[in-house]
Amino acid sequence: MTVHSVPTIFWITLAAVPALMFVATVIGSAWTALLPPGLRARARFYLAPALGLATLTVLATVCGRYVALGHPAMLPLALAALSAYGLARRRAFGTALRQSACSGAFALVCGAGILAPLLVYGGFNTDNDTFTYLAHAQWLQQYPFSQSVDPETVTPFATQILLYQKAGFRMGGSYLLALLQSLLHLRWAYAAYPVLLISAIASCCLGIGFVLARQLRPMRRSRRLLLLALPAFGLGGLTFGASFGFLPQTLGMALAACALFLAGPLLGWVAQSRRGAADVAAASVPGGVMLAGATLAYSELSPFVGCALVASAFVLALQRKAWRNLLLHGAVMLAVAVLLLNVEMLRVVAALRAQMGVVVGAPVDWHLVGFLAHAFGVHGGAWDGFQWAASGARTGAFAGGLLLLALVLAPVALNARALWRASLNATLLPAMAILAVFGAATLYFRYGVASPFPTGTGQSWSQSKLADWAFPFAIVLTLFSIARLYRRDAARVGAAVVLLFAIGLASSVGLSLGRMSHFMQGYAGIHDMERFYRDLRGAVLEACPPQAPVHLALNGNFSKFRQMAALYLHDRALTSDWRDDNYLDWIGPARRNRPAASGSCVIGPGANATATPGARMVGPFQVALARPDAIVLGAVSGAHHRETDGRNWWYWVEGAARFAVATDAAPDGQKKTRLRFEYLTRGPQVLTLRVVRRDGTAQQIELKGDGQSMAAFDQVVDAAPTALAELAFSTDGRATALAPADPRLGAWLIRNIELTAVAP
Repeated sequence: MTVHSVPTIFWITLAAVPALMFVATVIGSAWTALLPPGLRARARFYLAPALGLATLTVLATVCGRYVALGHPAMLPLALAALSAYGLARRRAFGTALRQSACSGAFALVCGAGILAPLLVYGGFNTDNDTFTYLAHAQWLQQYPFSQSVDPETVTPFATQILLYQKAGFRMGGSYLLALLQSLLHLRWAYAAYPVLLISAIASCCLGIGFVLARQLRPMRRSRRLLLLALPAFGLGGLTFGASFGFLPQTLGMALAACALFLAGPLLGWVAQSRRGAADVAAASVPGGVMLAGATLAYSELSPFVGCALVASAFVLALQRKAWRNLLLHGAVMLAVAVLLLNVEMLRVVAALRAQMGVVVGAPVDWHLVGFLAHAFGVHGGAWDGFQWAASGARTGAFAGGLLLLALVLAPVALNARALWRASLNATLLPAMAILAVFGAATLYFRYGVASPFPTGTGQSWSQSKLADWAFPFAIVLTLFSIARLYRRDAARVGAAVVLLFAIGLASSVGLSLGRMSHFMQGYAGIHDMERFYRDLRGAVLEACPPQAPVHLALNGNFSKFRQMAALYLHDRALTSDWRDDNYLDWIGPARRNRPAASGSCVIGPGANATATPGARMVGPFQVALARPDAIVLGAVSGAHHRETDGRNWWYWVEGAARFAVATDAAPDGQKKTRLRFEYLTRGPQVLTLRVVRRDGTAQQIELKGDGQSMAAFDQVVDAAPTALAELAFSTDGRATALAPADPRLGAWLIRNIELTAVAP
């Protein structure tokens, strides 16, 4: 059995998460001093990390807009500021230090689902939007965001900066990631990314404790933390965003949720009579800071948060006749938020207008109960597993999911009166208000908007996003109810909390490893993704001449890996056929499809026919100088993901498959093309190969598979390399499941396709 060393990124994350929680706690504790005396102690413990993250988001945004965040002075300045604060407020600093030790350990437990893949695979899933935020952070190490990117010369890496400069999308999470990368003195943002995700999730979970403080009082601290960690193990929007590349959503949800958790008890205090104007104004400042951070991180949530705050304040004003104090509170909080947002306010408005005017996402064809279950964290999100309410799901899975949802809702039903009272006294009023807004919006998008997709009811993607966002506010109802039940039967409910924690922790780790194992199918033999990316860069620097362009022969299933290669090679001239990647649309038409020029370096799959002998292998990929007679394959359709064992590579195909030949990716002057590959059928089949030319004509070849052994094809086809358009395969066979544990259907396999030009 091979034993692999623990990946460096795991140790970095293990050390950096408590460090970030400490810094956030120190900063957030300073803001809690402005709150009323009755709220300070619990805010210092439960809300300080979130307040600190919000402050760091604002600080990173202001600095990153005008100054490169990777400036060498950034770390010394931060250490000096912390030291000065520690000397000025020794007692508060010591309290924050002790508290951050607890919150740091809590954060690592909450981040188990992120830490497990770091330990086993040395990385995380980047087949999503992650490239965008990593590119932002990497750029901000050297340049301020205000420095314009030239569209005429934009590189693949810089397209993500140009996109956000032109479109005005939210950048708070990217700025904070860049600041964290700088403070941790990391060469690549990849290593800082999981640190920020874990800290955001943990801060949200802790923030729930602020509104549950009275209910949690009978519990020992250890039991309280076990209960508050449960949301980190669910399938709701927090963990879904962290697992599928939605950094802004994860950070923005955490800060927005904590802003409303703070607002409830604070509105209740403000609405009481005889509160001085100065005290009300001072107590409003932390809420303004939290709102600013949440808006910068994820502006899409700001209208819903605003509606919930206004509705809550209006209900209390009618109920308690405290119009003056509530108006003052709202005005100060809004003024602080607008002051901190400053010029970013224009970007927030632009982002909201742009996102409301376009159709985004994909169909999410669930029964209505599925969206409710996802809001409570017991139903997988779009693209995730355990989607038991999806159209076509098995009856048994649907019944099991309903039972699980019933178990989550049962404590809520038993404590309905207590929840109503907590809403009337303002503690849970903002959370209830935003849930009502989300519910109304879900019904509108389901029954009031026509579906832009071929499946699903209404605008189903918007419904799934609303269910994502509702998770922190819905789960607080369940945790509140469990805490109430603890008062009645501490022994049994306490044991149930421990059991739920153990099951949740194990499930979170198992699900995260399962998601990551699917991602790793294209990276056979790699056990440390973070090191793999660094090794890839090292191989290019060693094997390729400094001035040689690097061609990324990584189309089709490798387009996401190509993004990461472009990130780690951002300082090299890169060529590829970028047309299959809409993330890179800012690359001009003249540069969107360039072949591997003579003398260029090629990065491609192992056994890649475009590379010269003696290629250097990095995992299942190789780096070598381009062969002058090679022809590059382009996009692949109809086949499952490419698989490799290091020496060979193959595709399983269910029925028909098409392999495009990259435009202008073939040498001129040759009249014919040599085509070689191997194939295996599952049972006797006849494969039909059509060699399609660019003028629409085709040469048809029949291949017979015996269903027992791998067959080889090696033939010169009647088409010049520059005239080839695609290789189209079809079969008369029937696809079946590849294995009991592999639900993919496959009828045949094709391996090691190689196209070379033949001299006339």
